Amino acid sequence: RDLFEWVQQHKGEVDAREMRHEKRRVIRHNCKVSIEMLLRMSSGRSNDWSVDSIALKGRLLDLSPGGAALMTRERFETGQELRLAIQLPNSSMVNAVAIIRWTKEVPESGAYASGVQFKSVADKDQHRITEFLESIERS
Repeated sequence: RDLFEWVQQHKGEVDAREMRHEKRRVIRHNCKVSIEMLLRMSSGRSNDWSVDSIALKGRLLDLSPGGAALMTRERFETGQELRLAIQLPNSSMVNAVAIIRWTKEVPESGAYASGVQFKSVADKDQHRITEFLESIERS
């Protein structure tokens, strides 16, 4: 709870130009998230790049139609890409590729809060997010 309050208090201090005007919605139900950090590697001297990923542990703190806030032990760099698999309370899975827009250290937790903007979300998954957020507003 203290961590959630910290994120809420410091949300306005971060540099998130693309998400500044978007209305924030706070998760009132547990959502699970699977986070994969995408790694792009060059294979030798060619222009061929391969993409690999590393699974990371983390929690979803906040969800909106255009992005989310995550809590992880890893510090991400602005612009870094992640692959997210978000399980909504109704068991729907939402898959997205997201870009890190801000990261703040949370020293009392030994963790980092990061804001992500969705870069790629299938229409059906975007619809699931919207339905979930609308159901929260109605409750």
